[in-house]
Amino acid sequence: MSTPMPSPPPDIVTAVLQVVRAASAPLTADAIQQSLSDGCSCNSKELTRILRSETASGHIGRWQPGPRSRKERFWEPEESGYIRKRVLAALTAQPFTRRALLEKMKKDAVAYAGTTLGRLVNTTVEGLVKEKKLHLLPPSGPYHSWRYSLTPADPRNYLTAVKKALDQVCRKLKKTGVTPEDVLAVLADMAGVSLSLHHPETSPAPEAILNMVLTAIPQLDPQAMRQAPIWIPDLRQYLKLPKSTFDRAILTLAEQGKVFLNRHAHPAQMTDAEKETMIPDGQGNFYVVVVMRKNSGH
Repeated sequence: MSTPMPSPPPDIVTAVLQVVRAASAPLTADAIQQSLSDGCSCNSKELTRILRSETASGHIGRWQPGPRSRKERFWEPEESGYIRKRVLAALTAQPFTRRALLEKMKKDAVAYAGTTLGRLVNTTVEGLVKEKKLHLLPPSGPYHSWRYSLTPADPRNYLTAVKKALDQVCRKLKKTGVTPEDVLAVLADMAGVSLSLHHPETSPAPEAILNMVLTAIPQLDPQAMRQAPIWIPDLRQYLKLPKSTFDRAILTLAEQGKVFLNRHAHPAQMTDAEKETMIPDGQGNFYVVVVMRKNSGH
């Protein structure tokens, strides 16, 4: 049975911790040993046991080797926490590309051997992005590379060309009675988003879309003005609107009393492909025919 190693005197452990915690950068075991006072000196094996014990207990941390060295170092309890703090501090002033951030870290952070700092920075940055503590900014204006920032991207920095084109469209359509709000509503539908606080599937369709549908119905079949039924899949194909936009427009017109909607008599007999071209009523049935009312205004 092996004899357990005796525990080092408490004053030696305290002295080692004081040296490590007072350091301005990570220290190798050799540097720690040289910094100990004569009254608290210990041999290499004893110091190794102390450092292993104190790192295992979390009192100090084991760090990657420094430049031109393969020896591990000891310092603050969390190396990753240190790198994390340095990254966040660097980005407080301004966003940086990954390369620029690494260059700044090389100047501001403790030195590392080889490519170790780059690996630590990359790992830290990826973790912070996943935690949403950092945000990626796509290239814009004078910036041609992706950058890391403490705040999310501002859409204004990416909409200059869109704003210019939108202003031109609004000016062209102004004399026709189409308002900027109508243009924005159509743009939102084309983009598949909603400007309303309501869910896009349940909020009313924009007026411009409704007018487009009411105009298209008699174009598809002039007899529609005399209440001839219009097959919804045919109207859908004619307008070529996104499915959600088309469905919402037809349902809104029905709610406004401008059209009638007729359901399929036997929805269970419909295939999935057929159901996709119809409009669900939310109760397991499907609207298949739209009929204009006489007072629809068109």
